[in-house]
Amino acid sequence: MTIKMRSLPLSGWGPMSSNIYTGSTLSSHTSYVPAFRGKQQTNTRNNPISLLGKSNLNIGGYFSTQKVEWQASPSYANVRSAGFTSYEYVGSIFAKNYTPNPAFDTLPNVKSDFVMSGYGTTGISRALPTNPLSGMGQFIGELRDLPRVPFKDFKKKSAGFKSLARNGSDEYLNVVFGWVPFVSDVRDFAKVTANSSKLAANFSRNSGKDVRRRSTVFRDSSTTVLDLGVWYGSPALPLAVVSKPGKLTLTTLTETEIYFSGAFTYYLPSGDDFVSKMKRYESLANHLYGTRLSPDLLWKLAPWSWAADWVSNAGDIVRNWSAFANDGLVMHYGYVMAETTITETWSGQDMQLINGAIIGASERRITSVKQRSVATPFGFGLDPGAFSPKQWSIIAALGFSKAPRSLNF
Repeated sequence: MTIKMRSLPLSGWGPMSSNIYTGSTLSSHTSYVPAFRGKQQTNTRNNPISLLGKSNLNIGGYFSTQKVEWQASPSYANVRSAGFTSYEYVGSIFAKNYTPNPAFDTLPNVKSDFVMSGYGTTGISRALPTNPLSGMGQFIGELRDLPRVPFKDFKKKSAGFKSLARNGSDEYLNVVFGWVPFVSDVRDFAKVTANSSKLAANFSRNSGKDVRRRSTVFRDSSTTVLDLGVWYGSPALPLAVVSKPGKLTLTTLTETEIYFSGAFTYYLPSGDDFVSKMKRYESLANHLYGTRLSPDLLWKLAPWSWAADWVSNAGDIVRNWSAFANDGLVMHYGYVMAETTITETWSGQDMQLINGAIIGASERRITSVKQRSVATPFGFGLDPGAFSPKQWSIIAALGFSKAPRSLNF
C-alpha cells in the first residue's frame, strides 16, 4: 500500500498578535485576509499506473483520500471606547477561533473493505444489464395472495374508535404493500409488452459487447442549524466597545453519495439449431418478464425475504449470484465509489460597535472522504481462489488473466 501525506498551504495569514487584555486595553494590530489550512492523506494499493492507456482491462485499484480544510473570513475592527477607562481594539475579528493554526490531529474515517463490498454488491444488482424489465414470474407466484379490495366493508367493521384505528391501519398496509405493488406490476407488464420487439432487439444487439452501466446505491444531503447564542467576536471584545452583541450560528451540511460504475458482457446463444433457439428465447423472455426459475425468483417468493432485505443486502447477493450463473455474464471492470463531505460553518452576524460599525465573520471546516474499491469479474468481496473452472475459462477468454488462475489486479 502506498500512503501519501500533505499539508495544504497557509494562504494570507500571518502570526496572530498575543497582546490580549493588557490592563484595561485590548490591543491587536494585525489584519488577516480570507485563507485556509488543511491536511490530506491518500492511500492506494494495486493501481497499475504503467498500464494506463495501454489496456482496455481493469487497471484501477483501491484508493482512499481523507482531507480536512479550515477556511476563515474574518472582519477588521478599529474601535476605542471613551471615558475614564479606555478600551481599544484594532485588528481582525474571527467567528469562532482566533488562532490561524487549528489542529488537524484526526482525519475522517474510511469505510472498511467489508462495508464497501456490501455497497458494491447492491450497485451491481441495480446495474445488471440482464435484469428483468418486469416481474411476471414473481407476480404469478404471488397470485395466491392477491390484495383484497381496499375499504371493502370498512364501514361495517369500524363501528367503534378502536376498531376504526385498527382497521384503518390494516387498510393502509393493504394499499401500500398490496395494491401499489400490484398496480405497478401490471403497468410494467403493459409497458414491456407494448415495446417488446424493440426491447428484445436491443438486448440481442448488445450481446457480446461491452455494456457500461452506473447505478446509485445511496445519496443523501441534510442540513442542521444550531443557535450558539450571543457573539462578541473572537477574541471576545469588551462590552465597553460593543453596543449590540451579534449572533453566532453553526450550520452543518452533510452530503453522501455512493455509486457503482462498471462494464458488463453477456452472450445469447446464436446458433440456428433447435436447442440454441430455445435457449435464446428463454433468455429473451427472462429479460422481458423475469420468467426464469432461479434462486433470485425463489428468494423473492419466500414470505420472509422482505424482512431480510429490510436489514441486509441478502437479496442483492442472491440476484447477482443468479445473474452471473446465466447468459455468460461477466464484468470487464467494476468499481464502487463512496464520497462523504461534512461542511461546518460558524457564522457571526450583526454585532454593532459603539462607533456604528456592523461586524460579521465566518469560519468553515470541511472534512471529506473519498474511496474506491474494485470488483473481481464476478462481484465484490470474492476470493478468486474459489472460482470454478468455468469462471476461470471465461476470465481467460476475455483476457483478464495473463497466467493460469490469476487476475491482472
